[in-house]
Amino acid sequence: MTLGWLWSHADGADPRLYPAGLLAGSPATAAVLTHTIRAPASVAARLLSLPPAAALGRISYGVYLWHWPLFAWIDAERTGLRGAALFGVRVVVTLVVAAVSFVAVERPVQRGHPRFLRRRAPALAATATCMAAAAATAVVTLPSGQRLAPSTAAPAEATAPAEPGHRSGQVPDRPAGRHHRAGMPVSAVIVGDSIAWTLVNHLPPTPDVTLHDSTRQGCGLALDSPYRYFGTEHRVSQNCRHWPSDLRQAVTRHDPDTVVLLFGRWETMDRVHDGRWTHTGEKAFDAYLLAQLDRAVGIASAHGRQGPAGHRALQPPGRTP
Repeated sequence: MTLGWLWSHADGADPRLYPAGLLAGSPATAAVLTHTIRAPASVAARLLSLPPAAALGRISYGVYLWHWPLFAWIDAERTGLRGAALFGVRVVVTLVVAAVSFVAVERPVQRGHPRFLRRRAPALAATATCMAAAAATAVVTLPSGQRLAPSTAAPAEATAPAEPGHRSGQVPDRPAGRHHRAGMPVSAVIVGDSIAWTLVNHLPPTPDVTLHDSTRQGCGLALDSPYRYFGTEHRVSQNCRHWPSDLRQAVTRHDPDTVVLLFGRWETMDRVHDGRWTHTGEKAFDAYLLAQLDRAVGIASAHGRQGPAGHRALQPPGRTP
């Protein structure tokens, strides 16, 4: 049941996988294997003994090895397919490549025929080169910071590492409710996705500025689900849904002079809103995005923090704050 739930409900962006979900999956897998070996007449053993399951087991290492570069290379842009059709093509190609790899490379190597190895050394070298090229192609195909789905690598709310005259965790926070005072570092909370995280962690040393990291990689303002990302559908991570409370806690904790909101990538994805697929440029969806932005600015500018000027700068033409 544990494995069935993980296979059907959890994807790589699900925070429940780290670490509890994956930790639970390992003993669950071991339990299934132990039961199958010790009870060969059981239903599980009979199902896993069926020819398709047995064949998949023989090439399973090749499926594991090849699926990632192939899934990354066979995308919606190259094939024109989406959803189940795209997934089906990826699975078929992966199985074919894994089967060829099993017959042409894995089995001869497992049998340890020296003559085969001498004859096929150039072919094996060429295969290794192709595998490296496929992996490199997959890497450059993926956008920077991707997994490929929204990630939860960034902490929910953390102060960036201390650094003189920059992201200092050693500068004491000012008493709540006060504006910036001369002689104190300018304090800023940075909110956004991986682009904002990059700003916080790679901005050159800036004298008299203290940055507080409240970013979440893979998270935007839009919370509607599902959405399409590189030809596949995903749901918004539960971690991403916490951005209003994260922002409110960061503002309360650090009492910053200003708050920087850096969003945009995840809002450009096609997603279901009000029960139908929509995208930026459609009136209803644009209104939803502006409402989310108003919500973020309202939280960020609470208690007199700088916000309204930045809000006006983010308004589309023709809209008055």
